Amino acid sequence: MENKRWTTSNKAVYNLGYHIIWCPKYRRRLLLDAVAIRLKELLYQKAQQLSFKIETCEIMPDQVHLFIKASPVDGPHFIVQQLKGYTSRILRQEFPHLKTIDIL
Repeated sequence: MENKRWTTSNKAVYNLGYHIIWCPKYRRRLLLDAVAIRLKELLYQKAQQLSFKIETCEIMPDQVHLFIKASPVDGPHFIVQQLKGYTSRILRQEFPHLKTIDIL
C-alpha cells in the first residue's frame, strides 16, 4: 500500500510544504489580466524546472499566495529567490509598463 502523503528519497522520508506569500513593491495592484495569467504560467514552468510542486497558486492584484511541496535539500529562501527573480525578470521584459509605474 502506497501512501501519497510522504515522499521518499534514498536517505529520507519527508512531507515539506511551504506557504509563500509576496506582494509587489509598495503593494501596487499590478497583477491583473494578462500579467496575472503570464505570472501563473511562469511560476509553474519554473517550479517544474526545479522539481518543486505547486499545490495551490492564488494570484490577487496585489499579492501572490503559493503552497509548494519541495525536497529537504531546497530551502525556502532558495525557492523564493528562484521564483521571484525569474518571474520578475521575464514579466518586466514582456510588459514594459511594469518598469515605469508611478508610486501613486
